[in-house]
Amino acid sequence: ASNVSPQPGEAAPGDAPRSRSGLLRILGVWDGLAVVIGVIIGSGILRTPGIIAANLGEPLAIFGIWVLGALVAIASALVLAELVTLIPRVGGKYVYAREAFGPVAGFVTGWSEIVSRGLTAAAKAVVIGEYVALLTGVATARVVGALVPLAFAAVHWAGLRPARALQNASTVLKVLVLLGVTLVAFLLGDGWDWEPPVTTTAATAGWLAAFALSFQVISFTYYGYDEATKLAEEVRHPQRDMPRILIFGILAVAAIYLLVNAGYLYVLTPAEMAGSPLVAADVVERLLGREAEVLVTLAALVVLLGSINVNFLSLPRVGLALAQDGLAPRAMSRVSRGGTPRGALLVATVVVLLATIPGSFLQLVMFIMFVALTVDGLVILGLFRLRRTRAGWERPFRVPLYPGLPLLVLLIYAGLLAAIAVSFPSVAGWALLLLGGLWGVGTLWARRTRAVE
Repeated sequence: ASNVSPQPGEAAPGDAPRSRSGLLRILGVWDGLAVVIGVIIGSGILRTPGIIAANLGEPLAIFGIWVLGALVAIASALVLAELVTLIPRVGGKYVYAREAFGPVAGFVTGWSEIVSRGLTAAAKAVVIGEYVALLTGVATARVVGALVPLAFAAVHWAGLRPARALQNASTVLKVLVLLGVTLVAFLLGDGWDWEPPVTTTAATAGWLAAFALSFQVISFTYYGYDEATKLAEEVRHPQRDMPRILIFGILAVAAIYLLVNAGYLYVLTPAEMAGSPLVAADVVERLLGREAEVLVTLAALVVLLGSINVNFLSLPRVGLALAQDGLAPRAMSRVSRGGTPRGALLVATVVVLLATIPGSFLQLVMFIMFVALTVDGLVILGLFRLRRTRAGWERPFRVPLYPGLPLLVLLIYAGLLAAIAVSFPSVAGWALLLLGGLWGVGTLWARRTRAVE
C-alpha cells in the first residue's frame, strides 16, 4: 500500500476514481443511508426503551420524547450538512475543528472521536460476545468479544467494497428484523391498555427531572449520524448527496423507532416495560413463550453487527485524516489499493480491543455522550467562525434559520452537558480528564511536528 494518491477524480487502471487521499469514490446515497441507519440503530433501541418507560410512564410522553430526539438530531445534522459540503474531506468533525480553530483543536477532536467511538465499538463487541456465548455455549463472552473486532478488521482490511457490501446487507437485515418484531407484536398483541396518569404539582416536578434524564438517554439512541461525514471523500457526489444522507437517514430511523415502540406498547404496558434491560425479549416471550428466546438473541446480534461495522468504517478515516495533517503517525496515512487506510485500521482495532472498561451501560453511555457533545459544541462554534473566516468559500448547502438554529442546538448541548455533570459527576470528571489530557498532548505534538493552520 502507498500513501501516494491519484488526484481527485483520477482512476488507476481497472480501478474506481480516487479522492485526494487515495480513497475510492464509490459510495452513493443508498450506501450512505445504510451507514446512517446502520450505526444509529444499535444497542440504544435494545437497551433504552425500558429506561424511558421507567422514567416517563406515559405512552404519549414516550412517543413525544422519541420525536423530540429526532428533531434535535435533524437540527444537528443540518449544521454538519453545511460543514461537510463546505469541506468534503475524509475525517468528519476533525477536519471542521482543525480548519476553524487550528491543529490542537483538531487533535483533541480527532483523537477523542477515536477513543469514544472505540469505547462504543468495544461495548458492542462485548455484548455480541455475550449473545454468541449464550447461543453456542462453547466460548466465553470475553473470548468472542475479542474475536469480533478482529473479524471486522479482516473484512475492512480487504477493502471498501466488501465493507460496503457487509454494511448494506446488515442494515437491510436489521431493519427487517425490527419491523418483523413489530409486526408480530401487532398481530399477536392484546392491544393498547393505557391508564391515564395522575398529575400533581410534586409529580410534575419529578416528571420534569425524569424527562431530562430520558432526553439524555434518547440523545444517545439517535447519535452516530455524523459517522457518514467521515466518509465524504468516498461519496461520489458529496456536496449534493451528504445532506440527503444525513436528513433522510435520521427520518428513517425515527420512523423505525416510533413503530418499534408502538409495537412494544401494543403488548406491554409502560409499567411492564419499566426497567427492563431488553424490552424486545419481554415482548417475544409474552407472545411466543420462553422457547423463542433464541430468536431475540439472534435479532439483537443482527442489530449490533451492522452498527459495529460502521465504527470500523469511520474510525480509520479519522486516523487517516489526522496522519495526513501530521497529527498522528505517518504510517496511518497509507491507503491500500482496495481503499482501506490499513495503518489507521490497525490502530483503531487495537483501541477497540483495549477499550473495554468496567461500569454500567448507563455510565458508559453518559461518558461517550459527554465527550461527543463537548466536541460537537466545538464544531458548532467552528461553523460560526468559518462563516467569518471562510466567507468566500462556496457553500452548496447552508444551515436554515442561521444563526438561530445552530445557537439553539448549542444551548441544548450545553443543557445536556450540565445535566450529565449533575447526574453523573464522576463520569463527567473522567470525560473532562480525557479531553484535557488530549489538549495537552495535542499542544506538544503540534509544536513537535510544527503543524500549522
